[in-house]
Amino acid sequence: MERTDLRLMEVPEILRQFEKCTGAFPFEAVAAAVARRDEIIPELLYILEETAEDVSNGEQDWDRMAHVYATYLLGQFRERRALKRLIRLFSFSKNAMDGLWGDGLTEDGGRMLASVCGGELKPIMGLIEDPNAYIYARAAGFTAVVTSVGAGLVPRQAAVDYFASLFRGQLPREPSFVWDELVLHACQIWPGELVDDIRQAYADDLVDVRYVSQDEFEEYLENGLDMQMSKLADVQYHRLVEDTAKEMSYWDCFQEKLETPRTQPVRVQKTGRNESCPCGSGKKYKKCCGK
Repeated sequence: MERTDLRLMEVPEILRQFEKCTGAFPFEAVAAAVARRDEIIPELLYILEETAEDVSNGEQDWDRMAHVYATYLLGQFRERRALKRLIRLFSFSKNAMDGLWGDGLTEDGGRMLASVCGGELKPIMGLIEDPNAYIYARAAGFTAVVTSVGAGLVPRQAAVDYFASLFRGQLPREPSFVWDELVLHACQIWPGELVDDIRQAYADDLVDVRYVSQDEFEEYLENGLDMQMSKLADVQYHRLVEDTAKEMSYWDCFQEKLETPRTQPVRVQKTGRNESCPCGSGKKYKKCCGK
């Protein structure tokens, strides 16, 4: 299909191609969705609402992918009306979340939120502070805050002030993965103003040193503000969604399965940020090849 013909693909056909994974990425349908942006945005927003209702009613379709395409496209479109809908889709139980997002939650969840928030952090803060939310959804909230800073949507000082409020009473002072994520993300925007808070968190054994060691914290500190912020801009996990096709088309589920193993193309396997790096280094992916 030529670019000039993209609008010939009607919205119902685009949405039909988004329903399931057929083994090949629907490049033409995604390009047509971009070309028909104004027409398709209401349909994509409805998909998020419909998916949330289905999960709430115990009718989750584990093979459906429409909400994934919708989320990436709405992120690419910077559609702020998607934020509260996406927050709802990030607020289900672990079992439902694994079915909805798979590795996508830990890899791109924060970027998804940042891409549609337009600098509005309040709903994201609510997700971070929700003790009943899935832990990796709360982690995505932290990533969204830092990504928003890196993208210039939110002043760095606003994020520092928010993190300070978490350190100073907003979070229960009990060891948890939330504390690990708080320290990590405070470091990623440079922890200078929060040094005492972070050191006290280590002293109180609130942080898992296998996740963010005190030596790593000191390294972030030594980087200085300017260097750390420049490093932030180079991290893929902290970039807004720009191109849905590039974001999704390399996923393993879209690679053709050939009969002869010797002629199979190399497949890029999506690896969770907190899983072991596939290179065999023994480090977590985010601290190795995923940097």
